[in-house]
Amino acid sequence: MPPGDYGALNFIYMYIAVMQVLYIGGLDIAFLRHYVGEEKEIQKQIFSTSFLTMGGGCLFLTGIFYIFPSMVSDILFKEKLADADKWVRIAAGVLLVDTISTVPLFRLRGDQRPLYFSVVKVTNSLLNVGANILLVGMWKLGPAGALYANLFSSAVQFLMLLPVVWDILKMELKWATLKELWKFGLPNVPAMLLLYVIEFSGRKILELETGLREAGLYSAGYKMGMFMAIVTNAYRFAWQPFFLAEAKNKDAEQTFARNFTYFFAAASLLFLIFVMFAGDLIMSRLPIVNIYILDKEYWPGMAVFPLILLAHFFDGLYANFSVGVYLKKKTKLIPLIMGITAGYNIIANIIVIPRFGMMGAAWVALTSFMLMAAAQYKLIHKHYPVPYEWGRVVKLAVSAGIAAGAYFMYPGPIWWRIILLSILPGMLWALKFFTESEKQRIRKVIGHSALGIGKSDI
Repeated sequence: MPPGDYGALNFIYMYIAVMQVLYIGGLDIAFLRHYVGEEKEIQKQIFSTSFLTMGGGCLFLTGIFYIFPSMVSDILFKEKLADADKWVRIAAGVLLVDTISTVPLFRLRGDQRPLYFSVVKVTNSLLNVGANILLVGMWKLGPAGALYANLFSSAVQFLMLLPVVWDILKMELKWATLKELWKFGLPNVPAMLLLYVIEFSGRKILELETGLREAGLYSAGYKMGMFMAIVTNAYRFAWQPFFLAEAKNKDAEQTFARNFTYFFAAASLLFLIFVMFAGDLIMSRLPIVNIYILDKEYWPGMAVFPLILLAHFFDGLYANFSVGVYLKKKTKLIPLIMGITAGYNIIANIIVIPRFGMMGAAWVALTSFMLMAAAQYKLIHKHYPVPYEWGRVVKLAVSAGIAAGAYFMYPGPIWWRIILLSILPGMLWALKFFTESEKQRIRKVIGHSALGIGKSDI
């Protein structure tokens, strides 16, 4: 679809994201915090109370937005668009189905059933893509087609989750349980709303200053930068249940510190791979069908790609620093962190976007996530000190920074980029990054590999 239509679609998705925070009301993280490790009967009580509360609330809100769509569309768009009310109505259906899927999905995470979770989410994604190809690519339904595709895939996702609901749901809502859940979860609501201010204010200010087209280009570049967000979100899904269970162990803080180092290493490597190879892949032409993966009209938006990748890298660091928030029940600090960051984000966007357009918005997004991670660490660390391996992390950052700097100065051919990635382990070895136990494991792996090659040659 044209960048202007894609920009409009992104504002509808902004509405969905923001409203889902209100629909859920903080019960998602509260459910996970109270569900993990409890006895079966208590888990049933927590699940049922969370599911029934969300279900009743989202039915009520969806009815309002379906009957009065203009109250949303008039806020979303600077100019009145012909199909805006229709888009809002479809989005209300998406909100309903996605919200009632939330607790079953969180139950799969809490029960540590990654295969079921992955099958559901991958099926959702594949159906969404297939329906978009049909409704947007072939039938040319534009933003409405994309929203119908989302509604269809979300409905199938909920049907796949019904077995997760039926074996635990009791038609009984416990007010005492709900109060306890809200006590933990409600402070997360303003925090999440502020997070979406950080995520979306740049796009809205771009629309007000330059129109829907540049907002659409920026949104496309931002969407491509979500490669790293996929990584950090997948990590976050596994990380929260893990540290909630691990916290009971004696050496939990050391485990969390080592985990942070390994996350930083893996995320740094992925950032370099995405920057060096993904951009060219996205702008390449598909064989046989002879079309570009990303239409040429959107290529200017790829200028923000590396900055958005790095922004979500820092979001991953923020997720790591959240351990103390949950274990010490300091969720009241999260709105403060988000408020500081959101205030900076809005002021900075207002200042830089009129002058620098979408590149200014991308730099503000990056510095906002950096500020958010730093504030999380500063405010939470004193309540739950984790002995992070900062010396090793700095060595990682220096090595990755040298490789990235060399690439940006001279992107070069593919073989040059492979060399830049290949010298990373050598730089880390020279900087004495690896511990003795890690060196032994590396030597063992190299030894087994060499032995395997020898046997195959024989």
